[in-house]
Amino acid sequence: MKIVYYIGSLEVAGGMERVTMLKVNWLSNNGFDVHIISFMGGDNSFYSIDNRATIHLMRCKAIDGNFIKSYFQTTVDAQNKIRAILDREHFDIFVMSFPHLENFIAGLKDGSKKIFEAHCAREFGDFMIKRDTHNKILCKLKLMSRRRKETALYEKFDSFVTLTHLDLQAHGMPSNGCVIPNPNTFSTDKSSNLDQKRVIAVGRYSIQKGFEYLLRAWQIVEQKHPDWKLDFYGADSGDKQRLESIAVSLELQNTKLNDAVSDIEAEYLSSSIFVLSSIYEGFGMVLAEAMVCGVPCVSFACKQGPAEIINHMQDGILIPIVGDYNALAESICLLIEDETFRVKIGKRAKINVARYSIDSVMPEWCELFRELLK
Repeated sequence: MKIVYYIGSLEVAGGMERVTMLKVNWLSNNGFDVHIISFMGGDNSFYSIDNRATIHLMRCKAIDGNFIKSYFQTTVDAQNKIRAILDREHFDIFVMSFPHLENFIAGLKDGSKKIFEAHCAREFGDFMIKRDTHNKILCKLKLMSRRRKETALYEKFDSFVTLTHLDLQAHGMPSNGCVIPNPNTFSTDKSSNLDQKRVIAVGRYSIQKGFEYLLRAWQIVEQKHPDWKLDFYGADSGDKQRLESIAVSLELQNTKLNDAVSDIEAEYLSSSIFVLSSIYEGFGMVLAEAMVCGVPCVSFACKQGPAEIINHMQDGILIPIVGDYNALAESICLLIEDETFRVKIGKRAKINVARYSIDSVMPEWCELFRELLK
């Protein structure tokens, strides 16, 4: 079986890229002929790739200068390169992990079965429209238009895959839809000792991740527990400078916004609490990563993701209202102050998150591939 994944860039340090490389490596190690098409860059992949996988670098340029002219040139260039690769390689399965040129790719008659993999929750698009459109009537019209267009788009693919059941419902339960969660990006027999006075958060520095709420919560935590520190890890998606300014204005003493690291496992294992403050999530892969390291998690219960991963007060803590930084601070303090509870939650987290292991999730993908090729 010959499978190809279409992604934005191998050089990006993002969750989607990390989990895609994990799938590629697992499939390569299990006898599949796996390929990657990278829209931009790729000379230096941020994540390791099995040397049996074949990489196709399109080397398309980012849109700049004259927007209309640049967009047209980039689009035509990308279409020609994708068509040439597909005509030459004769793939069985095409997995779209990067939402780009969806209508064009869905309409290609190259013989491959096309899968649209929705890494980003439906809530993301709604959030962006609501944020940028202040007129309520216009906002409603844009949301309705977007939903109609998306539903029609998804049905052009042979299969539409979401990461959670709630997100599939949010997308209107298309007839070709199914749910396959992200696999955990690593497995380990190790567990954090949970004795480090350290809380961490992991994710891109973007508005989506709600790090401003965590900083405001930490102001409360730091006043009660000045000997604890908070570390962030992530790639900058345009919000890091603003967050650093907020940290300064709140006069936080024990907070640091670090760059992304390839060995995030070491950071989980040297922390005692993990916090997810996202406004929305497609899945919440970092929660599963922290849990496999035995680290108790505190998370906002945004519409998709966390509530399907965490069992409240059993293997983590869910904050019902997104943005409630007072409740977030209270939950962090609970885990800091009650070591017995912290250890119990961490142990249960490691046990319960085993359902997201790579060897549990990837057979679901293999079954989907086989079904499509019948």
